[in-house]
Amino acid sequence: MNVLIISRGYPRKGDPLFGNFEAEQARALQKAGCDVTVLYVDWRPKSPIKRKFGITSFHDGCIKIYGIFLFPFPIKSFPRLSIVLRQKQCSYLYKIIRNKISRPDIIHAHFLFNLPLAAYIGERYSIPVVATEHWSALMDPGNPAYLGIYSRYYKRTKNIISVSKILQKAIMSKCGISSSVIYNIVSEEFFHTSLRKKSSPEISKRKFRFISVGRLVALKHFELIIEAVAHLLSYGFDVELDIAGDGPEKDRLADLITALDVASKVKLLGLLGKEELLSRLKESDMFVLASSQETFGVAFAEALSTGMPVISTLCGGPEEFINDNNGLLVPINNLGALTDAMSYMMRNYEKYNHDIIKNESIEKFSSNVIADKIIKIYNKILS
Repeated sequence: MNVLIISRGYPRKGDPLFGNFEAEQARALQKAGCDVTVLYVDWRPKSPIKRKFGITSFHDGCIKIYGIFLFPFPIKSFPRLSIVLRQKQCSYLYKIIRNKISRPDIIHAHFLFNLPLAAYIGERYSIPVVATEHWSALMDPGNPAYLGIYSRYYKRTKNIISVSKILQKAIMSKCGISSSVIYNIVSEEFFHTSLRKKSSPEISKRKFRFISVGRLVALKHFELIIEAVAHLLSYGFDVELDIAGDGPEKDRLADLITALDVASKVKLLGLLGKEELLSRLKESDMFVLASSQETFGVAFAEALSTGMPVISTLCGGPEEFINDNNGLLVPINNLGALTDAMSYMMRNYEKYNHDIIKNESIEKFSSNVIADKIIKIYNKILS
């Protein structure tokens, strides 16, 4: 089966999050026997690496990737104009590469803002379109004008996939469109990661290391985790915290670490590549993130896939796969509850079975499980 994925982008050295969800799915589908090509229009105002003007092409194994960058354009400020401009760019790119790839049986778009591009090509060349939705804008309690403009394209697909039940409900509530639920994929490397073992039987003699991963933005509430660590230290716990990620809150968080005098215990690691992140996870004991909103929560799923117990707020997506076996759920924006949960997890660390946590994650997030569910949808459409 030939699959054309319309993506945000594709991860490169120095830009590891650009199209990371789409890349994992592309690799899973390729591994399952599909011939996969990825197209993307890079419209971002800023990029962490220097971008080539015009068309970029490269391979990830047998996956063919083609991107185009002409000029940045905000998709929210001028949605109708943005749709037209990006459709033209994507159509031009497809014409250029059309003779280099097999004719797609399916076009699979990721994120609502890419759906107009997929629909434009699909309708022009009579190729059915499937979409996977990840977009947090659909969880917005309001209803931005641009959302209505983009959501009309849902009706021009054969199937909509949501990455969580809470996102499925949001799509139905805001757009009146039903969708199926298939989780995001966790890379195989996380399942092969072994956590360090603890031997000391006395909690008072142990050093525990928490790790937190995500963009340093306000809705992730890293300040609550830092404050919780400060409280735990004052209670006599020997605890450390690594925070992996980058973003606009970096300076504010650094100032807070200094103000609380926890610089020797709390580290801002910056944005980590996959190998660096895996190395840090190996040296950690527990994962914590205090987001106010998550459509799925890939960072939680990745931590669980190593066998690590996790702490999350009641923020949406993670509630669907965090249970008594693998972690704790606490209210949003509640420092006391977060601190208590971290204390509880340290004091009851032996109750969490790493093998059970890992095996449950394999059943939910592994590439072969997710690819099989997606291919079943493809086959139903094409039959």
